[in-house]
Amino acid sequence: CQSEITNSKQINEQLLSIKQLKEDFIVLRTTLEEIHPGLYLFMQRDSLNYYFAQAESKLNKEMTKDDFLRIINPVIVKLYDEHTNINVTYKYDSIKKLMPIKIRWVKGKPYIFKNLLHNPKVVLGSEIISINDKEINKLYYEQKLYYPSAGYTDPKLEYDVFSLHFDYMYASFFEQPDSFKIEAIHPVSKKKYCCIVPSVLKSDSLHFLPIIKMANEYCNKDTAYKFKIKDDIAFMTISGFNTFEMEATKIDYNKRLQDDFKTIKQKNIKNLILDLRYCFGGQAGYTGEL
Repeated sequence: CQSEITNSKQINEQLLSIKQLKEDFIVLRTTLEEIHPGLYLFMQRDSLNYYFAQAESKLNKEMTKDDFLRIINPVIVKLYDEHTNINVTYKYDSIKKLMPIKIRWVKGKPYIFKNLLHNPKVVLGSEIISINDKEINKLYYEQKLYYPSAGYTDPKLEYDVFSLHFDYMYASFFEQPDSFKIEAIHPVSKKKYCCIVPSVLKSDSLHFLPIIKMANEYCNKDTAYKFKIKDDIAFMTISGFNTFEMEATKIDYNKRLQDDFKTIKQKNIKNLILDLRYCFGGQAGYTGEL
């Protein structure tokens, strides 16, 4: 199982100047120091200042947004706060080249959970050994350097986060190859096998918006919000309170919410079930509308 793995750049990849990098870094640090409620909860001020200085010293040449992320994210991880993370624009993310399989960790082992291209050589339930000749467990521990999670309090939550975002994190922090060499163990025969699968752009499939996809499979195929009335009960199902979720599913959330509450009042509905089982949180500006 051999392939020539090429790691070509994203389409229209632009480099950020040293001046831009420094300015963005100052905004990031200043914002955290001024408004983060638990900045020094797990890290002493002197230690965090050291990591800030270490990261800033690396901003000495032009680089891509992902290069910048690889420098600042390890500092963010030091805060041990899964709700403090760095996001880039959807437009930029949408041209990332991702692995066309989804991974789920079960009892500390990674298995192929979804075969997004329905490649017959990729067997669901296979335990992954390596990706592009990189041992999967080493990749897992290296990714912990770059991505905030709740693993410091609950290891299971960490595995859940990495199950959702492994393909995205691999593209952001390691490489964006044109193809992936997957080595795995067959779930039935227990024999090792290898296959080559092409990369897929994130914009090609909602599978690469895992939170939205998971929620929308429950609520609706094309919306982050669903409302219905049955008998004397109103049901509101909300899959997220993020702007990108609302924009991606083309919802005027505030107007929909106001209209639906008017309907509840007009029909004299006394019971409301707010279903947030598949909601992964978001921005307070939306929840305030409730």
